[in-house]
Amino acid sequence: MTNEEALAYVAVAAYEINLCEEIENLKDSLSCLMDVYTGKEIIEYAKLRGLL
Repeated sequence: MTNEEALAYVAVAAYEINLCEEIENLKDSLSCLMDVYTGKEIIEYAKLRGLL
């Protein structure tokens, strides 16, 4: 394996780890939202943020 290939693997792994962390953060945010807002309000919030 060349240095470039090794760096590519590391970059992909770091990207995947970041995605997992982002997913966990979104789960936490959604959980908090669900404690406070109704489903309709959550959908409107997601639309405003460009998530839907």
